[in-house]
Amino acid sequence: MSNAAATTQGLRRPEVTGFGQAPGRQEAALQARRLALDAWRSPRRTRIALVVVGMLCIRNEVPAQYLTRPQIPWRTITTARFDIHFPAELEEWTRGVAGRMDRYAQAVSEAAGNEPSARVTVIVEDPSNVANGFALPFMEGPVIFLWPTPPSPSPTFGAHRGWGEALAVHEYAHIAHLTFPTRNPRERFLWNLLPVRISPVARKAPAWVIEGYATLIEGRMTANGRPFSVGRAAVLRQWALEGKFPTYAQLNGTGAFLGGNMRYLVGSAFLEWLQDRRGDSSLVYLWRRMSARQQRSFDASFAGVFGAGPGDLYGAFTVEVMERALQVRSRLRDAGLVEGELVQRRSGGTGEPALSPDGTQVAVVLRSPGGPSRLVVW
Repeated sequence: MSNAAATTQGLRRPEVTGFGQAPGRQEAALQARRLALDAWRSPRRTRIALVVVGMLCIRNEVPAQYLTRPQIPWRTITTARFDIHFPAELEEWTRGVAGRMDRYAQAVSEAAGNEPSARVTVIVEDPSNVANGFALPFMEGPVIFLWPTPPSPSPTFGAHRGWGEALAVHEYAHIAHLTFPTRNPRERFLWNLLPVRISPVARKAPAWVIEGYATLIEGRMTANGRPFSVGRAAVLRQWALEGKFPTYAQLNGTGAFLGGNMRYLVGSAFLEWLQDRRGDSSLVYLWRRMSARQQRSFDASFAGVFGAGPGDLYGAFTVEVMERALQVRSRLRDAGLVEGELVQRRSGGTGEPALSPDGTQVAVVLRSPGGPSRLVVW
């Protein structure tokens, strides 16, 4: 592996994460980071208090479930930009990702218009056998968690050449996007007094922007993933036809069916639509205005780049989605395709139906968020 060296003495303690400490202190450090993340969106007068409380938590023993297993053998791979820590049992998967991480980072940083000034710590772990990952974009030491378990086949997520590629690109996109340094002298001075520094982009951007942009980059860098999935197009089209397309105020919500996915699916589609109108560099201009010497809110920064507020342009985007959905439905009907007969409308997800050999009955697993699943036959 070029530019990569592995150590076999176990996990080297990274300065920014608290991993490798006693179990209670390890989880306390994570809780401190979570408190700091909460401080991003808190009123200014409470941010300092939250960060101070977070630092105090590091000194307390906190019983909780762990995101890592410190009792097992760990290894470290060091590349030009990353310190990658992983259990020995995940070495094969990690080496495959580590060998390409620097290339991913260079391409994503060029697209986002920013590269973090500090080295990035990557923790590879599989604590729950769940496909996931997340990023902590601290200016002085960003952290990425990668969980290697791949997702189940899903039209919403789409195809990918490898789960490691899609996951690493998406999470590093968060780091590149959310570590734009502030150019405001007063803000820079005040944040330098604190133990944790957060970019103004991370503090101001709504959730749909944070996840939507990482999803957009995921598609652009890999030519796969959610932006290229049939699932994203189908969800947007069907939600529009049923009059359930999320409003701008609902983009960050999680309540309705697939509500938590809207920041990824609709958010990335809206950002692509904006780029088509104003060019690929328009989003980079937006991040720069959000971190400029002159302090601006997200809405003011957005209007300065795109000529109107996000809510207004989202309305125009919604109209175009509806127009395209109606055009597709018209073409399908003209082609004589039959949608089938509606058996029952459900408020949530169901299992894939199984048809009886004679074609007269259908068995379906009905899942409920608050109760056990049921097998029904129609």
